[in-house]
Amino acid sequence: MIKNIKDIDEVLDLAWQLSMDESSASFPRMNSKEEVKAQVKRAIAGNNYNIIASYYENILNGICIYYWIDDEKYVQTTLFVIKENYKYAADEMINYIRSHLNDYALFIGFPANNLIANKYFMDNDFECIDSSIVTEMILHETAHKHFYHDKVREVTLESFDNYAEFHDKFAVPLEMYYNSRNLKKDIEYFKIFVYIQNEEIYGSIFVKCLKDVAEVFGLFVDCEFKNMDIESILIRHMISKLHDKYDSPKELLYFIEDSSVNELRSALDAGFKIKDKYRCYKQVFV
Repeated sequence: MIKNIKDIDEVLDLAWQLSMDESSASFPRMNSKEEVKAQVKRAIAGNNYNIIASYYENILNGICIYYWIDDEKYVQTTLFVIKENYKYAADEMINYIRSHLNDYALFIGFPANNLIANKYFMDNDFECIDSSIVTEMILHETAHKHFYHDKVREVTLESFDNYAEFHDKFAVPLEMYYNSRNLKKDIEYFKIFVYIQNEEIYGSIFVKCLKDVAEVFGLFVDCEFKNMDIESILIRHMISKLHDKYDSPKELLYFIEDSSVNELRSALDAGFKIKDKYRCYKQVFV
């Protein structure tokens, strides 16, 4: 049975219990019960947000929080946790979303160690579009605080149009939500840095800066410049600028594709630590 949730206390304890364990958690990971509570509260009160629960024999068994963007035909979960009878609860919650958001593309993520979730989505015609290593740094605890490079510049709203073509050369084939159009709409939340030589963009990195956490959303370097250590220069410059921006310790997350060996090495050399492994699945509802 599916139920729309209006009471935080009805789901909070189970949501936090399942979110603590990587074998049952979903992405984004929750670091505290207060963080889970904030997500639930936002889903109950927010526009284009919803929270549903699956009950099995009248007992709460699964919880899903999701939001959607009508203009993009885009829906993403921010919590998808199930206690037991996984297929029953997952089928119920996915079918509920499908019935209300037909023609939308659903994106849903899990730790690699949530084996039952990964198996379910692979077995049910979802495409695994991202297999990444999750790295983390606490700003103000890193030794790499004052690394600035004279070939790295920050992209502003005024200079964004000059950057957009380079960005989309990578973001569009990857089907990233943050193509240049959406990135420009949200630019107030982002720091974008480009490596420029001979007035040509060789690489870029862009990071979303929120109140409690910052997250690197992408690092792009043209293939012909891959052996110039541009990844390392951009990462270290970005860390230094964020260190200047924040006056208290902040978590900095960085998802790096499994196959991006140089990018991972550059991140680890700059002080990031491996935290988790991530899988993202996509299905277009028809």
